[in-house]
Amino acid sequence: MTDPDPDKASVLPLADSGQDAEDAGLPFQVELWDADRIQVERVLARAASSVLAQAIFSAAKREYPGRHICVRRGTHVVVEGSG
Repeated sequence: MTDPDPDKASVLPLADSGQDAEDAGLPFQVELWDADRIQVERVLARAASSVLAQAIFSAAKREYPGRHICVRRGTHVVVEGSG
């Protein structure tokens, strides 16, 4: 078996906005906020269900102790807290 040609590898594009993610069936967004809680530093994950988003939230709190984590569905904050 040969290795796949890296020039022919397919890559799925990431959604640029929350609306695109919702259209793709991923309405929940797990966010890592900066230390001052002024802006989102990184979107850690997008999820199709609230159960999956909650599991990612729990894991993120352990992975980023002392950091503010937020789960959103659109503009609605589902859950937030610090690790």
